[in-house]
Amino acid sequence: MTVTCFNCNQTTTLDILFEVEYFACPHCVYVYKNTRGEGLKYNEKSKPYPYEYQFDIGTTATFDDIEYQVTGVLIKMDKGYEWTEYILESKTGKYLYLSEATGHWIILNQIDFDKKVGNHPLTVEHEDTIYDRYNYGYPTLVAAQGFFDFNIYSKFEIIEYINPPLMLSFEKLGK
Repeated sequence: MTVTCFNCNQTTTLDILFEVEYFACPHCVYVYKNTRGEGLKYNEKSKPYPYEYQFDIGTTATFDDIEYQVTGVLIKMDKGYEWTEYILESKTGKYLYLSEATGHWIILNQIDFDKKVGNHPLTVEHEDTIYDRYNYGYPTLVAAQGFFDFNIYSKFEIIEYINPPLMLSFEKLGK
């Protein structure tokens, strides 16, 4: 997909396999929304945010012999704590998520999980391992760059369970 921002006139091109719902220009603070039948249209101007990314949109990395590219970057904040989330996609449509906060990195893989955690139980079990609830909250979006297949302005809920060094992280968008 190729998008030329009408604000800064910079072009962003990535080969992606998903349908883009939102595009946040990595060169300025303009955000575009996919309006069915009309394509990406200007949605809003985000607040300027001074930060430097570790990885730019389009950066590639290899994990377990699979090459991924960064398709989106989100900066979120909850209870005064800020972190950066990187969404990576492989050429086969497999996803990997990196989360960085104050120099500490977490690699997250998407899994199927049948149990409900919306009521924040104190423990959950996955693959014969019991995880303790560590945290839950409702982070806010601080900044975004790249291509997204979801509404980046949805209300987020995050619920984290740990059994060090393992972690289960649940993220719920909207309802």
